[in-house]
Amino acid sequence: MKSFGNTLLTILCAVLWAGCGRLPSGSVSNDGSDAPEEVLFQISDVRMAEEYKMAPRCKMFVFGKGFLKGDSLRIVSQSEGIGPVDMVLPSAAFSDMILGIVPEGLPDDSYELFIKRGRGLFSLGSATLLFDEGYRPRPWGLVPHRGDTEQGAPDNSIEALRRAIDAGVFGTEFDVRLSGDDIPIVCHEAKMDTYEPELESIPYSEIAQRYHFHNGETINTLDAFLTAVGKDRHTRLFMDIKQQSTKEKTLHLTDLALAAIKKFGLEYITDYMSVDFDVCMKIAATKPHGLVGYLAWMQDELDAIRAGTTFLPMARSHFIEDPERFARYKASGVPLNTGADTPEEFEWVLENGIDIIGTDHLSVGLKYIHHRFVEY
Repeated sequence: MKSFGNTLLTILCAVLWAGCGRLPSGSVSNDGSDAPEEVLFQISDVRMAEEYKMAPRCKMFVFGKGFLKGDSLRIVSQSEGIGPVDMVLPSAAFSDMILGIVPEGLPDDSYELFIKRGRGLFSLGSATLLFDEGYRPRPWGLVPHRGDTEQGAPDNSIEALRRAIDAGVFGTEFDVRLSGDDIPIVCHEAKMDTYEPELESIPYSEIAQRYHFHNGETINTLDAFLTAVGKDRHTRLFMDIKQQSTKEKTLHLTDLALAAIKKFGLEYITDYMSVDFDVCMKIAATKPHGLVGYLAWMQDELDAIRAGTTFLPMARSHFIEDPERFARYKASGVPLNTGADTPEEFEWVLENGIDIIGTDHLSVGLKYIHHRFVEY
């Protein structure tokens, strides 16, 4: 657990990682049915806590590789008299994460956790569940926008990326768009100044010569940015695919970005978002290992869930102004993402169980959450 950094321990929801352990592929036990079923499990790199503090309806996450839609969590008490409990959320099972909602009425105990696939069971190991009716579920963690820029690192720079990784945050967001010669680049703005041309009209060689940040970096290619991730596999990457001048170019950028993530072997730690609904649906159709979030306002974001998006990024004001809708989204079991920058805003997201907290003020989030929840 130490390898994830002490700070990270204060900002996670129901899962506080307890290190990685590889489980043998194909390890199957049957649930007692008279008709055994051959079920193939290829689950590895499982990360989960040895002890969870939680309340009923709290989200419980287990991370690993090889989960499938349709899988569910089963917990079995190691004491007599408590039968197995299935936490069935098949729509929220992804290849690198499985999610369950803690049911009512379970006592404090040591439980064995299983993945249930059909009638087959795959043991994930044991964990102690400690129930507290007053417990407020912890978020997954902080995701600084465009890296950790508070010490002066430029937005979307490799320096900002490395600072975010070194801070031990849950993830870091970055933006991608196209150069004039169809090279994916990491940049938020469509153009660097009012009177400058659009970046998608300039070949990358010219971009690299024309634009330099105060730290000496230029606008990086996506390949250079992903190379800088290095061997780190604990910090998630939230890639925002920006709209280009045409739908065709935007979807082409999506293809190139997905290919780059695959080339660098980062599928298991990458999540995706866009204001372009077709981009989200294109990514969702590939059954990605990560989450997909639609950034634009819809009449009902649950339509986006049904269409294939798997987390909901929303403005905090929208949640506050429409509590009934907020309650529906929380009940869906899909991770919720909103922003916070001030102590008051962090108080709200913590009280309301927001899963992913985007921020432009990472130091505020780290200090506030650490101060408030250091006992955990």
